[in-house]
Amino acid sequence: MAEEIVPFTGDPDSVVHAAERARASPYPLILIGPGEAADGHARRIRELFAAVESTATRPVRLHHGIYDGGTAPAHVLRALTLPPGMDPPPDGTVNPYLLVTAGEVVRRGLRAGLPAPVLTRTISCTRAPCPSTAHCGHCPACLTRRAGLLAALGRDNTPYLSDPWNVVDHDDTLRDQETVRDWLRRDLIGVELRIPATAPPGTSAERLREAVERGRNELRRMFDTGGGRRSEPSAA
Repeated sequence: MAEEIVPFTGDPDSVVHAAERARASPYPLILIGPGEAADGHARRIRELFAAVESTATRPVRLHHGIYDGGTAPAHVLRALTLPPGMDPPPDGTVNPYLLVTAGEVVRRGLRAGLPAPVLTRTISCTRAPCPSTAHCGHCPACLTRRAGLLAALGRDNTPYLSDPWNVVDHDDTLRDQETVRDWLRRDLIGVELRIPATAPPGTSAERLREAVERGRNELRRMFDTGGGRRSEPSAA
């Protein structure tokens, strides 16, 4: 019997993609989880798998091993610069969410039947110390995560280890914020965006630019509202 195989790392993109495929694929689904994971990470993967399985319209199984290519989502902002600690995808991998922002991924998860609390249990951070399910709260991946959850849900209940909006002197936190803010201040008009090898067929530079700008707007709204603590400024 034919089967569809997709990666399942616990990050929002992979969890939402698995939920969508569990309802849309004509074949049984095999989710490939991390081959080696700490106990806390492994428990979280099983918890997220159970959430996907509960919404599935076809058999879903979880295996742990190495994913060797196919369809692997990765957030649009990661399409431009691979974050520290992330390996490049296998050759031939297609990223179905290349043109989708973090907030749009969360909305797709809701439509696929995943409750909001499940989406806030996903794993995004690239810098958190043990346990591996923790989120530092200030790295670009955490800031993108926060922006996406705020855009889609109006709140972010992730228990971050640090609060980037309440720091006095924390070099890493301030450096990360300024790195993202500096990127948001740059005008991308006239900047050539390279279409990644993982782009879906038919992806154009114009569509990629539009997606990146939508993602940047989510981040801007997050900063404008102090991480969701203030109402958005009214239009003058």
